[in-house]
Amino acid sequence: MPIDFNSIPGIRDKRIGLPRPDWVEVRDWLATFTDQPEQNEAWNLFAEKWLAALIEALPDGYRVHESDGFYLLSQVDEASSGRMLRWCESSQRKIDEFLPEIVFEEQGWKMIVLALSGRELYCNYVADFYPEMGEFGMSGGMCMADLGHIVLCVIPNADLERTIAHELVHGALAPLPLPLWLNEGVTQVLEDMIVDVSSFQMNSFIKNEHRAFWNEKTIDEFWAGDSFYRPDDGQHLSYSLAQVLVLNIISGYGKKLNRFLIEAQKSDAGNAAAGAVFDVSLGERVAQFLGPGNWQPSGNYETMDAETEIGSDSSATSDT
Repeated sequence: MPIDFNSIPGIRDKRIGLPRPDWVEVRDWLATFTDQPEQNEAWNLFAEKWLAALIEALPDGYRVHESDGFYLLSQVDEASSGRMLRWCESSQRKIDEFLPEIVFEEQGWKMIVLALSGRELYCNYVADFYPEMGEFGMSGGMCMADLGHIVLCVIPNADLERTIAHELVHGALAPLPLPLWLNEGVTQVLEDMIVDVSSFQMNSFIKNEHRAFWNEKTIDEFWAGDSFYRPDDGQHLSYSLAQVLVLNIISGYGKKLNRFLIEAQKSDAGNAAAGAVFDVSLGERVAQFLGPGNWQPSGNYETMDAETEIGSDSSATSDT
C-alpha cells in the first residue's frame, strides 16, 4: 500500500506555543500499516513532518540531525550533535547486550530525541504528559516510549550522557509490565554501567535513614509505586531501595535477572516471579537489608489509577 503523505496525522493542537500531534490518531494511523517495513517508513515520514513543524515554532538555531537509529532535534552545534548521536547509539548497544533475553519486535523506525534548551522550554513541552493537578519534582529528561521519543533538558552542567542512558533504559523496559521499583532499580543500575561511573551511595547514615522510614505501611507504598511520588524523603529513599534490591539480585542471581524481568508483574510487585526464579520472596530480599519485619507485598497493585501515572522521567531530585 503506497503511503499517502496527506494521510499523515497533522498538528492538531497547540499548547504554550509548541505544536503537538494527536498521538491517538498517530497510533491509529500507524496501525493501518500491517507490513513492518511500510509501518517503519510511515513513522519516519511522520517524524520528519512533526520535527519540521517543531523547528518552525522553536527559537532560531534548532536543526534535525540523524543517525542509523535516532533523530536528534537540538540547538547545539554540528559537532556536539554528532557526539550526542554517537552516545545514543553506543548506549543502545550496551542496553541490548545487558538485556539479551528480552526480545522485542524489531522496529526499523528511529527514536526521536528532543534536546530542548532551557528549563522553561523543556517544562512547557513535558507539561502535556503530567496530570493537570499536582506538584512534581523538576526532571532532567523524560521517556515517552510508547510515543517514540525522549526529551532532554539542556542546561549548563547537565549530565546529558547519563540522562540519555537513563531514558533509553526506560524505553527498553517499557514493553514489560514491570512494577515501578524494578523498572527504576534496573534503570539506575544499567545507567551506571553505561556511563561507567556509579551514582550509588550507601553508608551508615543512609542505612539508618532507610530503617527509620520503612515500615509495614510505607513498604506497601513502595511495592505499589506510590512512594516514588512522595513529596518528602520517601521519594529518594524509594529510588535508593530499588537500586539496593536490584544490585543484590544481580549479585546473587545475575544470570537470572533477564528471566525475572520477563516474568515479573506489576500486579504483585514481582513477588511471584521472585519466588519462581530465585526461590525467595521479595520480603526476604528486603529483610537482608532492613532487618526483620513484615516487608512482603500485600495486595493487588493493578488497582492504581493508571491516569495518574507519569511517563518515565529522569528527576533532578531523585533518580539521576
